[in-house]
Amino acid sequence: MKKIMIAGLVLALSLVSAMAVSAYTISIPGGVSGMPYYGGEYTGPIAANLDGKTIAGGITCVDFKSMTYVPNPGFGVTLESLTPSSLTGARFATDINALLKYQEAAWLNTQIHLTADKTTIGEIQFAIWTLFTPSAINQTGINVASVNNWLGQAALINPSLFDFSSIRIYTPTGPYASNQEFISGDVAPVPEPGTMALLGFGMFGLAIFGKRRMNKES
Repeated sequence: MKKIMIAGLVLALSLVSAMAVSAYTISIPGGVSGMPYYGGEYTGPIAANLDGKTIAGGITCVDFKSMTYVPNPGFGVTLESLTPSSLTGARFATDINALLKYQEAAWLNTQIHLTADKTTIGEIQFAIWTLFTPSAINQTGINVASVNNWLGQAALINPSLFDFSSIRIYTPTGPYASNQEFISGDVAPVPEPGTMALLGFGMFGLAIFGKRRMNKES
């Protein structure tokens, strides 16, 4: 009886785990419509929904090795934030520098959101792909120097100076596990302590000034 109970518990946990993996669904309602085309590849962010809700800024592919069949009715994904403990399920998590590469990819993705130039978007996209797949840069028509320049800039960032809390990684699972992996969100500079101190003093000064003015008026 005890063995049966244990077996049932294991089965239940397995089912819960399976449900958790497929708890999120990515859908790309507009297909690749509107995406720039650079170096023989569709590049840049693509409008997408997560469980029916719009993903702000869309999603950008980080996986050059895989294909994504779009449009499709949707595919299950794991949803992870950019922290060492949460990154274990990401496709390139086993890379020794995985966290740093995803941080650089997040920074590069932010730069994509800051430009409307299709060529620049394409160059940054290939820089993101090259982080995980060095052969991505070896494509006909790619401006290798520009891609390398973006890679160089990404390599110089100090992750401790940026806030990655809005970044999400979408790794396909189930029947669509072979689909590309995506990233969304933007990084933001973290204010330096000195800047925060000045801001605090400024607000303190304004509070004192306001209080004195109120006292005079009363």
